[in-house]
Amino acid sequence: MDERFDALYASFERLSSRDQSLLLLTIVLMFASLIGFSSYLVSRSITRQERRIEAKLTRLRHIHELRADYQARLRQQKRLTNEIRSNNRTRILSHVERIAKAASIDLKNASERPGQPTGSPEVREEVAKVSVESVSLDRLNDFLKRLDQSSRLVVVRGVRISPNYEKPKRLNATITISTFKMAGGSS
Repeated sequence: MDERFDALYASFERLSSRDQSLLLLTIVLMFASLIGFSSYLVSRSITRQERRIEAKLTRLRHIHELRADYQARLRQQKRLTNEIRSNNRTRILSHVERIAKAASIDLKNASERPGQPTGSPEVREEVAKVSVESVSLDRLNDFLKRLDQSSRLVVVRGVRISPNYEKPKRLNATITISTFKMAGGSS
């Protein structure tokens, strides 16, 4: 190894000072290029890693948001389930009759029946259909507002209004109201 180094040094010594300068400059430029190219590759690799890390952090933030949303929806579902359980003790017709009395409305032809499938085997719908005869528009509106605001679980499904021919300023209405309860009547 020393012999090769000595031979290279001897060859270098035989060159003119201008050639020696050019050779040293070429070697320095090669090392500088090698260092520059290496640093470029390392920098590119680091940049790629940083992008991947940022993408993963973005996904983690999104997962965290989804988890928080999921937790909030679970709490909301639990509250709604508790409301539905407590609603099992309420009879829809009794509830509607109390509100009608508060709104000074006389109900006619009230009937109760099972409702539409809810999409869940644990929850059932109960529907009441009531008729109101010879009522003013503002009193009917007050009754419907009271029904709507009485409970989150009481829903006015439909209102069919017709004129009262005996009293032109009065209306007749058939109202369909529903509520939700736990299937099987468990409380």
